[in-house]
Amino acid sequence: MARRILVIGGLAAGPSAASKAARTNPDAEVVLYEQGEALSYGVCEIPYHIAGEVKAEDLAAFTPERLRRTRRIDARVLHRVEELQPQRRTLRVRNLRDGTSSEERFDRLVIATGSRPRRLGFEGEESRNVFRVKALDEAYALRKFVGEEHPRTAVIVGGGYIGMEMADAFKSLGIDVTVLHNSSLPMKALERETRERVREELEKNGVRFVGMAQVAGFVRGREGKVTHVVTAEGSFEAAIVVVAIGVEPNSDLARGAGIRTGVSGGILADQRQQTSVDNIYAAGDCCEVKNLVLGRQAYIPLATIASKAGWTAGENAAGGNALFRGAIRAIAVRVFGLEVAQVGASEDDAREAGFDAVGETITGWSRVAAMPGSGRGGPPRQHTCGGDPAEGDDTRDAAMGPRLQSPFHAPLGPVAGGGERNAKEAPNPMKNLTIIDHPLIKRDLTVLRDRRTNNHLFRTTLRRIASVMAFQVTHDLKLQTRAVRTPLETARGYVLADDIVIVPVLRAGLGLVEGFLDFLPEARVGHVGLYRNEQTLQPVDYYSKFPRSLGGSLVLLLDPMLATGGSGSAAITFLKKKGARRIRFVTLLAAPAGVRKVTTDHPDVRLFSCVLDRRLDARGYILPGLGDAGDRIFGTD
Repeated sequence: MARRILVIGGLAAGPSAASKAARTNPDAEVVLYEQGEALSYGVCEIPYHIAGEVKAEDLAAFTPERLRRTRRIDARVLHRVEELQPQRRTLRVRNLRDGTSSEERFDRLVIATGSRPRRLGFEGEESRNVFRVKALDEAYALRKFVGEEHPRTAVIVGGGYIGMEMADAFKSLGIDVTVLHNSSLPMKALERETRERVREELEKNGVRFVGMAQVAGFVRGREGKVTHVVTAEGSFEAAIVVVAIGVEPNSDLARGAGIRTGVSGGILADQRQQTSVDNIYAAGDCCEVKNLVLGRQAYIPLATIASKAGWTAGENAAGGNALFRGAIRAIAVRVFGLEVAQVGASEDDAREAGFDAVGETITGWSRVAAMPGSGRGGPPRQHTCGGDPAEGDDTRDAAMGPRLQSPFHAPLGPVAGGGERNAKEAPNPMKNLTIIDHPLIKRDLTVLRDRRTNNHLFRTTLRRIASVMAFQVTHDLKLQTRAVRTPLETARGYVLADDIVIVPVLRAGLGLVEGFLDFLPEARVGHVGLYRNEQTLQPVDYYSKFPRSLGGSLVLLLDPMLATGGSGSAAITFLKKKGARRIRFVTLLAAPAGVRKVTTDHPDVRLFSCVLDRRLDARGYILPGLGDAGDRIFGTD
């Protein structure tokens, strides 16, 4: 009889475990239970969804149907596991749709019940304008509340990572924000210098930060909504409240079944993710893991760690022999214009673990002067790293290097131990990029980014931008003189010496062609058809047709979006195989990852873009971007 593997939990560790189990043992029956309606969604992206930067449909990576179709996993949402009986190897599962319950047998079990938000425990915490940022249904409810109620004031209880991201999100929506934190500075895990920088960034952007604030209760109005948050320092008006004071392991089911838990309440598992009970594995935020920096068990609730532990649990539940040796805490967060990252442990954590730790603050740059956002117009920013003198005095090696026993945390602007010397010596992946900086482009790009812009206005605006781009991209074309007869006399005139071939990448590149032909009516036009596989993010070619003899021509490759760079690089490779030697890549929006990819693969190709956007999301879309350019040009979905 086929092995029956049950998985409890459908966020990070659960789907990873189920997928790995199904791959390891194709004959096994793999069933996953999730009490919510959604699977495998991004909790960290929720503040950006609130701000409107991430679409709701982009939050969830999988649906039950997709898991069944692509992974052979029987994923059952709205099913809550209420009881575990290890001796009988059974679960009591309730179907939340119809209220019925059933007993489910297992040969192997993976517990991936995740974490739950900590609570303040005050009356009023369940009011309809008090939210936590942990589950997808809460995110939708929060977004709906903001859209319908239009709150003017927000109080965020908690100055950690989620608190910082929610402050950013609310301010972007025009809401006045107060952050209440039980420490004098935000983000306790960082060093003091960095925490001070974060507070300065909050204040610079109009966020009121109140340190050493202990919440004492809520005041509710006639409608049952919280109107004020009360602390020893006074009360703070709030049309909306977010409680973000951390999470704790959701391990009640395991603990009730007699499975061992640690100091934090997280389930204890060995390197195979086996719990204290045979045939039962556990992974994710419901578990403790070994902190490889400090050499001890710790609670590190991060999706990346959960997924890796889930892979191990799933493989072993299916009969494999994988090991998960531990993790290093690594987190990055954006606080308005400041990007903050932490890898490893703080000085306090290191000393508590027995390290003879020292701290060092080093000032340097992470970006060359030509790179947008380098900030070279002002003073370089600081960052802090710690080390153990017993392991040597090279803090740069301690922060970046392979030994991993020393903590490292810093704003992303500077580089540990690098300084100005390292910034100059580092290769510059943006060296071939030219940003077309023009007021008319900035004006029209705002129209293109606006989600309310209809297809007709999008097309005409894109054509107008393309005309301005063509002027910049062709500013150094070679000319030949020729005589021209005016109504009065003969004068010197000019014609292009360069043969121009315009090649749009189908289909979105077609939106730029007419604007370029307005300036270059003599240009010939070719076409290359590529699409991006949304699963692998790799380019697939399906059509191409070019004018003869590309060897002596200047080829302008047009594609409105340079995201991962895979399609752009593939198109350039295709053109080179057809004989093209002079290629310029022209795009409307570029992401740093795409620029790096094209520049690395084709250092001889110049790139032109109207803007370098911030980053890519998990699906490979540019942020903030403008959505799918092809769909917005042609009105398709």
